[in-house]
Amino acid sequence: HGLSLLPEPVQQYARGHDFMDLGAYVGDSSIALKKYDYRRIYAVEISGKSIRRYRENMAGVGIAADRYEIIQAAIAEKTAGTPVRIKDTGSAGLSNFRDIGKYDEIEVYPRAADDIVQQYGIRPRFIKVDIEGYGLEFVKGALETIRTHRPVLSVAIYRNPFEFFEV
Repeated sequence: HGLSLLPEPVQQYARGHDFMDLGAYVGDSSIALKKYDYRRIYAVEISGKSIRRYRENMAGVGIAADRYEIIQAAIAEKTAGTPVRIKDTGSAGLSNFRDIGKYDEIEVYPRAADDIVQQYGIRPRFIKVDIEGYGLEFVKGALETIRTHRPVLSVAIYRNPFEFFEV
């Protein structure tokens, strides 16, 4: 997640406040971030299979359900009223291009981070983003959140020169 590599004042700035885990997968980052005593972590995940494992993993390490909110959505530049149909592999690397094998097909609504922040009343101080090459779409859909709340950002960049230079 990268927060532990930042100077102590930056870590203290985030400590005890709302966190967002975008591309939450099975909760590995949410669990690792527990040591920063987040008020509440808002986890966004596209995969229904991963969401089930997220809940199991959080319970397994003693993180109560009232300390997190799991939201099934695809982070996008803009919120859309039409869902996207994808194969739910339940694994890291979930992709719109993956169609080999027998996977459940799911419908997921694209959501801008700004809209999620507004809907849930989130005041994020730290946002971890690991959404398989869609980091730039996150930034475009989170401009108001970034301006208003000034969160620390940890954005995974995926072998994409355009994303690397634009994010």
